[in-house]
Amino acid sequence: MIFGASYVARQGRSHHQKDHITVEHYFKVEIFFVTIDKQLQELTCRFNDQAMELLILSSTLDPKDAYKAFNIDKICTLVEKYYPMDFNEQEKINLNFQLQHFIIDARQDSNLKNLSTMQELWYMFGNNKKV
Repeated sequence: MIFGASYVARQGRSHHQKDHITVEHYFKVEIFFVTIDKQLQELTCRFNDQAMELLILSSTLDPKDAYKAFNIDKICTLVEKYYPMDFNEQEKINLNFQLQHFIIDARQDSNLKNLSTMQELWYMFGNNKKV
């Protein structure tokens, strides 16, 4: 098999094929798409909507790229939906304002602005140890 040769999707119908696709392209791209689709189907079956929402909301805590993903509304939703017993009502009310101050400070503080993983962030605050 020659990878540079034209790939014919359906035998004998090459004149109906819109794009010129090589055999190499087919194996690298087309099969890759099928593999990714199968992986996505498997992940969808393994993770319910609640688990996916928790992962998405948690991703807003990622300090990478100067806290680019940081989203105060999503963090407040995370607290309300998944950690309501960990915060009293006053803490929930103040959380939005505290997060606004945190993001300003985090983007200016040399110890915080250079963090790249949530684990490093956890060590800074949750574990009280420096990475």
